[in-house]
Amino acid sequence: MRSRHKQTQRTIAAGSVLLVSLVGLIVFLQWSDRQDHLTGDIQEDSSQSLHAIGIQRPGFADMRLALIDSQWQIQEPCLADVNPQRMQAFSSLQKPASHSYAAAEVDLLAAGLIEPLATVSLNDTTLHIGNTDLSGERRYIQRNDRIEFAPEWILSLLQGGTSAFAHLIVFPDAMTSLSIQQADGAAVDIADHIMQWQTLSANQVISWPMKDDEPELRQTYTLAYESPSKNGQLRVNVYDAFSAVLHSDAHCAYVVSNDALPTP
Repeated sequence: MRSRHKQTQRTIAAGSVLLVSLVGLIVFLQWSDRQDHLTGDIQEDSSQSLHAIGIQRPGFADMRLALIDSQWQIQEPCLADVNPQRMQAFSSLQKPASHSYAAAEVDLLAAGLIEPLATVSLNDTTLHIGNTDLSGERRYIQRNDRIEFAPEWILSLLQGGTSAFAHLIVFPDAMTSLSIQQADGAAVDIADHIMQWQTLSANQVISWPMKDDEPELRQTYTLAYESPSKNGQLRVNVYDAFSAVLHSDAHCAYVVSNDALPTP
């Protein structure tokens, strides 16, 4: 009787260990699949390294991002440095998802892929972004003749346009000198205000000139700066509702509130 009791205990213990192992395996597989789908590591082969990104959205100007000297930059519709934290979304999309469906098996009209909400090109790969599925948490993605899913927020990021990807800090480099250029060409040193300008952050980055009529100009002046990586000038246009900080030939404006703009 005691022997049977011990055998029963051993059987229960072995079953418990097996059950725990199975649960652990299921959790691991789910986690691994989610990692493959959401973060998909980029292949180490340099030929697969992401170096060019294009974004098309109906009703908006096309965007083009390029990797230049190991730094991502917005090339179109204007020139601006990219916030590197925003690039992870593209890295996660570059590798095909571990699970996909043949396009012929999916209602492409219902999935929003006949007229995509956005199209992204990653090097030579084109992805069409469609509607959300019934859960509302995933979006349909078409890669060639396969249908995958991506997180719902990917479209919100793309719809943010230039402002969603640009580095909003007006001066990304540490300045060593700063001066105001007067109309007669004379420079007035304002080194005492470097830290205020150094921390200036834009509310958004937009293409310039504006599509709509430019508001009435209240004041304009030019700042000349030096930094370890480059020297340059930028113009500050002050309007009633906002100020636009313009880098030379960038065709971009860093839009800031007048209250945040340091006093020249």
